[in-house]
Amino acid sequence: MLAFALFSMFSAHAEESSRVFVGPFSAQGSSAEVLTAALPEILEEQLRQNEALDVILLSSVGPIHDTPADVYAASCPESEFVGCAYVLAEAATADFALTGTVQSLESGSRVQVHIVDVAAAREALSFQVDLAEGDSAVFAEGVGRVLMAVVRGEVGQEQDLREQGESPVEEGVDQTIVSQELDQLSTEIGGVTTLEGRLDMEIDRPRFSMAELVEEMNTEGSKPWERLEMTPREYLRYKNSGEPLYRWQELLDGRRGHLMLRAHLGFGRAPMDGTYYGRFVRSNDTLEVLETYAWQNVASGSGTNIGAAVGFGVTPEIEIGLLMGVTSGRFASDLHSEVWGQSSIAGDPYESSSQTPYIGPQVLAALLPTSSVRPVVGGHFTVWRGSAAHQHLGLGADFPELDAPTMFLATGLAGVEASLGDELDLWLHVPVSAIVSGVNTPVVYNQGESPTGEGDPTSGWSQPTELPATSAAVLVGIQVRLLGAQRQERGLDDYID
Repeated sequence: MLAFALFSMFSAHAEESSRVFVGPFSAQGSSAEVLTAALPEILEEQLRQNEALDVILLSSVGPIHDTPADVYAASCPESEFVGCAYVLAEAATADFALTGTVQSLESGSRVQVHIVDVAAAREALSFQVDLAEGDSAVFAEGVGRVLMAVVRGEVGQEQDLREQGESPVEEGVDQTIVSQELDQLSTEIGGVTTLEGRLDMEIDRPRFSMAELVEEMNTEGSKPWERLEMTPREYLRYKNSGEPLYRWQELLDGRRGHLMLRAHLGFGRAPMDGTYYGRFVRSNDTLEVLETYAWQNVASGSGTNIGAAVGFGVTPEIEIGLLMGVTSGRFASDLHSEVWGQSSIAGDPYESSSQTPYIGPQVLAALLPTSSVRPVVGGHFTVWRGSAAHQHLGLGADFPELDAPTMFLATGLAGVEASLGDELDLWLHVPVSAIVSGVNTPVVYNQGESPTGEGDPTSGWSQPTELPATSAAVLVGIQVRLLGAQRQERGLDDYID
């Protein structure tokens, strides 16, 4: 029982421990470098006396990307030291980070301390202290007390005070607890000059600049991008992406090896309407058909476009596949028979809905595969099959059944796609098509001899119009990525970025 109780107490204590990364401080001037270098060890010695804290120094932090932690810290821009401390603490799996700046005064030093909440990626508290010589131990003890107030949640409590609409300095800070700790620290060392509450913005990760890339190029030995089999510019994008290496490699793979399933809905103007026009004239004496005249054509119309596509990625940018779909339009017919020498009134035209299916090969190229928003260009060659009149109405024996029109369209497109997740994208395409073969000039059927003389009814028969050669649409849809090479989180000789 005693052993069990001791084990329980030890487990509870271990669970309550908070990991604190004591990062390097930044010297504001060369005269402050001595105290700046000593502060992390002074703070570590004091903080390790608190069993509730598990202290981590820079020497215990693993590589940041492919850069040793000490090199990363030394190359951090002076204006981004808080962000660099956050990145180092995150790599060390710490709960909090402690960093700051040191400035020399005529007598003593001015230290600005920043406490970062790593999980929230926010600065919990910062305060400024003026130190006289010999005050470093007292300073470290006071910092430890303030840090424990942050760890216990007495500082940086965000939700309740936010709802009360307090000022940025007071927001999220228990002023009573903080004031007590800082008043005591002020009494011991002679002045805490400023106090700031939690910052209201997230901490930005420091970016790897082109200047740093050039500096890396001038160093001796193998370059980090060479070890990762990248170009320098690609390495620069990778470093600034914030993605782990295995995920970046998946992004670089793009479409390669992926089965792409795509569905779309759109609206456009295309060869989707049809017209059948028919006339015949009978003899007044024998009622024999003297002449039959008919034509069927395809006309440009506006309507919806519904379809799907399947593709396979052959390179990170390019896929080849098959596109299919159907457009909705209208089919009109104008039929009339006349008797020679008698007056006649044409009937009302008939109109119904029609569908024009299409199918054909497609090639797409999505540029910038590592970007979440990618420009898309491509094209397809499709066969369009219109509908015939007998599919919509009964023509009877007097009107000929003309073949349904077939067209071949070549299409170029431009668009954009945006990632909604690892396997799902939203896209928009604007295709522009041209008829390259098939029925763009209607075939006219004319059999028999036209009556002669005054009042010839054939003089008023309509002529077909040619189909416009181009069409366009706007399509939106979703696409799903299946298959593809799945990168392991442990790769490159078990190196984890």
